[in-house]
Amino acid sequence: MKALHSNFFIFAVIFAAVLFCMRKLRASAHRTDGNVAANGLKISGGCFFVWFVSFALVCICFSQFAGAVFRHYCTPHGISEERVDAIANFLMHLLLLSLALAMARSLNIFREERRKSWRPISTVLKSGTYNFLLLLPLIMVSSLLWELFIIFITAVGIAVDCSTQAAVSSLLSMNSAVDVVIFSLTAAAIAPISEEIIFRAFLYRFLKGRANGTAACICAAIIFAYMHCNALSFFPLFTMGAYLTRVYERNGDIRELILLHSFVNLTSIIQLRSLAMLP
Repeated sequence: MKALHSNFFIFAVIFAAVLFCMRKLRASAHRTDGNVAANGLKISGGCFFVWFVSFALVCICFSQFAGAVFRHYCTPHGISEERVDAIANFLMHLLLLSLALAMARSLNIFREERRKSWRPISTVLKSGTYNFLLLLPLIMVSSLLWELFIIFITAVGIAVDCSTQAAVSSLLSMNSAVDVVIFSLTAAAIAPISEEIIFRAFLYRFLKGRANGTAACICAAIIFAYMHCNALSFFPLFTMGAYLTRVYERNGDIRELILLHSFVNLTSIIQLRSLAMLP
């Protein structure tokens, strides 16, 4: 319960800071008629708050309460803890995806984007592959720099929680191919769709309507990285979020971002499973 209160408190502080920054940097966004992503999302602050808090509550409440109940009833029936974690994670992301799609439909987020910005699927695949090859080295370099930074601040006496992300620990401990398939389906297919809708098509475009592109990009990337709840991966996730936002700003096609996100997650899964199989 203390952890839950702490999550709510930190989320509230970051949300308030973002809104404060948006107020200071208002009305400097540029407009591009041919690219919907370059335009802000025209919704009220109240509507944005309701939807964004709904997403946060789904993540927090499901992981804290529904996940615990699911584990309580499944574990006594002989289901392994790794299988329970994989299924619980799958159900949470499925619920989050349903909510994201409902939000996108109710706000007509993709109607104009599909008409103006979507390109042939072959172009999306080529551009997505090219950007993935550019993004992957950036993530690797940012991971190394962030690790060196954490080592430095730890050496000067600043305490940092260096525990491994829960999803990573779960993946490394999986011994069943079924568990790995469920985890991979969640991370490489479901999560990229819901996260790109929420953080790029919804959050970034809302902030872009109230600030210049750089400020909106930085704020959206910070929230994207923070919502993954891990200090070790914060800066690499920030780098990934900022890069994806810039790709979205250039072409306005959310499908390329989903493809990029899937490639990154799948690469991470292959890398981690390779480590898990080492003697």
